[in-house]
Amino acid sequence: MYESFYEIIDMIAAIFQGWCLQYFYGKFMKCRIQISYGRYLTVVVWAAASLIASHMVQVDYDSMRVVVRLAILYLVLLLVAAGLYQAGNALKFYLSVTFMAVKEISFFLAYMILTVGAHLFQFWEWCLEKGYISAIETFMQIVNATVIALQGIMYVCMLLFTFLILRSIVNRYQEKEYEVQRNELMFILAPSAAGFLFCVLLRMVSVTMENEIPVLLYHKYPLLLLLIPAILLLSLLSIIYGIQLLQDMISLNREKRGRLILEQQVSSLQEHVQEMERIQAGIQGMKHDMKNQLAVVLQLSEAGNTEELQAHVLQMNQTMEQLDYRFQTGNAAADTILNMKYHEAVGQIPDVRMDAEELMFPENIRIQSYDLAVILCNAMDNAIEACRKLKEEDTKFICLRSYQRGSMFFLEVENSFNGQLEVRGQSEFPQSSKKDKHMHGIGMNNIREAAWKYEGAADWEVEGKTFSLTVMMKNVNKNWKEDE
Repeated sequence: MYESFYEIIDMIAAIFQGWCLQYFYGKFMKCRIQISYGRYLTVVVWAAASLIASHMVQVDYDSMRVVVRLAILYLVLLLVAAGLYQAGNALKFYLSVTFMAVKEISFFLAYMILTVGAHLFQFWEWCLEKGYISAIETFMQIVNATVIALQGIMYVCMLLFTFLILRSIVNRYQEKEYEVQRNELMFILAPSAAGFLFCVLLRMVSVTMENEIPVLLYHKYPLLLLLIPAILLLSLLSIIYGIQLLQDMISLNREKRGRLILEQQVSSLQEHVQEMERIQAGIQGMKHDMKNQLAVVLQLSEAGNTEELQAHVLQMNQTMEQLDYRFQTGNAAADTILNMKYHEAVGQIPDVRMDAEELMFPENIRIQSYDLAVILCNAMDNAIEACRKLKEEDTKFICLRSYQRGSMFFLEVENSFNGQLEVRGQSEFPQSSKKDKHMHGIGMNNIREAAWKYEGAADWEVEGKTFSLTVMMKNVNKNWKEDE
């Protein structure tokens, strides 16, 4: 009877743990099997693996068997994550370690109930000695019922702890789409790994053999009844609040990035104002000098000095051209940005060559000027920064072009650079060369997000010492409707 009870409760526990596993994995990763019951395959695999491992590797008091059984279960977790879910390897590794840590911590916290409840047996013995329990058969029935009740309560608490802890982790881990960096991964992985290894140690030393009689570690050192739960709870809190701290750091970095973007927008506005002031000052100067210039032209014309007259008119024309935009793309916002960035580039790199003859915007362009400004400003800033790092003898150029294929609009920016790029892990774009990686190097991400608004994308390639950026966008205003 009791063996059947333990088998049934082990099966229920394995199934419920499998359900908790699919819930935990499913909140962070996408299941590869796109059918209604696909996620329940995780439940079946975990339950079967747990039951098979418990029967194949009987855990008595051999510490090596304990390690082997836990290693098998962890390997099953990794295989389930790799075979049934889509995500990065780092995330799969972290989730697997965390699940094992939570499962083991929940077991030992619930085991404290069994350890404390063992004092009931002393109470039943006292009752037997005092005659409150008269028959041995009654005493044995009470003892067996107590064992079953304590085991049932322990399993219920263990499963309840497991679910509540995993749900707390899921709720606190708000930035599930965020790509965790290596240092951030180590920050949240360390508490989980430490908690799991501590539980492995407990399984290895919690029961020892003395004169061929098993002795609980708690009986030899009663103070551990307080210390071990305290350590387990601290491990659990470090896992949960480590995640909370990471989420706060991500939010703080996002706010800093937003502030930096705003600062860039203010800086671009200041540059635009300076460009307008430069043109306005030239217009005012030309207006002030126009009467004198016309008087000179009139005198030269009356004198019949044709050559001097032509030279003077040519000089006036050159002066007027300085007030006009150097680049004419068919888009006022793009012309303003290109001219601003040109003067900025020439101011920093006098020998830079900037070509935008093939950059033209169609009259029916529906991409908002703000998004074009984001793309051009960030692309030009990156190109200018790359050219600025070149040696004096190196060729420095920035070339812009555009073309349209059907409803798709393509914008390309090429520039020379020193040939040194750093791309880490699964990162989509090269690393920033600036020291503060979190606060700089966001230009490419801004370009990508602007392209996403128009069902587009941003891509880059390198050929020799030429860096090419291609931005593809659908020529449809994101606020435009066909029926308008």
